[in-house]
Amino acid sequence: MEIGLLLLSIVVGYVFGSLSFTRLIARIIIPDEDISSTRFEIPGKDIGMDMTSVSPTALSMRKGPGAGCSASILDMLKAAIPAFVLMRLYPDQPYFLISAAMAIVGHNWPIQHRFKGGRGFSPMIGGLFIIDFWAIPFAMISGNFIGLAIVKDVFLAYIMFAVMLIPWMAFRFWGSVDIHVMWYVAYGIWSTAIFLLASRPEITQYIQIKRSGILDDQEDFLNTIEQTDMGRPIKYMRKYGFFGGPKEEEVSEA
Repeated sequence: MEIGLLLLSIVVGYVFGSLSFTRLIARIIIPDEDISSTRFEIPGKDIGMDMTSVSPTALSMRKGPGAGCSASILDMLKAAIPAFVLMRLYPDQPYFLISAAMAIVGHNWPIQHRFKGGRGFSPMIGGLFIIDFWAIPFAMISGNFIGLAIVKDVFLAYIMFAVMLIPWMAFRFWGSVDIHVMWYVAYGIWSTAIFLLASRPEITQYIQIKRSGILDDQEDFLNTIEQTDMGRPIKYMRKYGFFGGPKEEEVSEA
């Protein structure tokens, strides 16, 4: 490994990752709004959760899924493009892994925006498209199974996506000839650590609310999470009987 190319991978990954497409789109469609803080109201409760990330979710809650999806795709591309170029140029070196990892850092802590960014989910997905596409469905399915079927906690299911990347990378690239498996495992550990560190404000709030007993049961949190991009699939799944079946108002209307 060459030091110059290593540094280039770090810088390029961070610079691309620090491009804030959420801010760019927001300046065009909602120029007078501050998207650095988004509040999730808990239906029927006198409390909510404050999300302090500048993310596609914040944009989606203000202008709908179209705007949020556009920002999310661009956030994926900013991690995927430099990783793809480096992988093509140096297929037997881990530069593309380093670039993809640093794109998450740049996304979460962009220097030009005083280190106030997102949580890293979209650039993580973008990097995985290049590193190993099958890591995405594995992490989603296994993370949701652990969080929803075993622990029965939607927020944990969201977090477990990143965590499950670690065992997958070890399994998928065990015995890799060109690049040692530990580089892939290191990417999984790094991505998970950066994701959890950036998500600490939301994790702290969620733990405090759960301990207070304000969220009486999983139904309360499902009603809250449905306001987000992550919650929309859950909303449709509940409509067809998953997670305890349709909500009470839907049953009464029927």
